[in-house]
Amino acid sequence: AFTDSSGVVRAPTKDLFDSWYCCFKSGNPSAIKLIQNRLNAKRNSIISGGGNIANVPAPLVADGVWGAKTRDMTRWVQGHVSGLSVDGIVGEKTWNKIK
Repeated sequence: AFTDSSGVVRAPTKDLFDSWYCCFKSGNPSAIKLIQNRLNAKRNSIISGGGNIANVPAPLVADGVWGAKTRDMTRWVQGHVSGLSVDGIVGEKTWNKIK
């Protein structure tokens, strides 16, 4: 269980973890690890697509902490996926591109 941003205690469920809002806004380490793993998978997909890709970041350690490396990886992925703003925030559009 975890407490969401409005102070409500919630039990993690598959539907809850599929929600971009839950994952990014909850601050729950398990949810952040999920985002980190999905960012790593998207990074690998971008790299395997070929082309001239500069400044490839190292894979994230899925530690459940939203820090500078996770934010930078988010920005890097956003910069390589069409239709995304490069803001370092896993909002609905970014979530839908990495899930």
